[in-house]
Amino acid sequence: MQYLGSNTLAARTLFRVFIACWDLHDAHRSGSKAIEQLDMFP
Repeated sequence: MQYLGSNTLAARTLFRVFIACWDLHDAHRSGSKAIEQLDMFP
């Protein structure tokens, strides 16, 4: 169970980094809203 928890945390971290990089490329769009939605990710 702990492996699943840390695995999910790693996936969330990678996803957060991906969204942050996407934001840099798409700063003129509503990319920051994606990060706000990501904070609601369970």
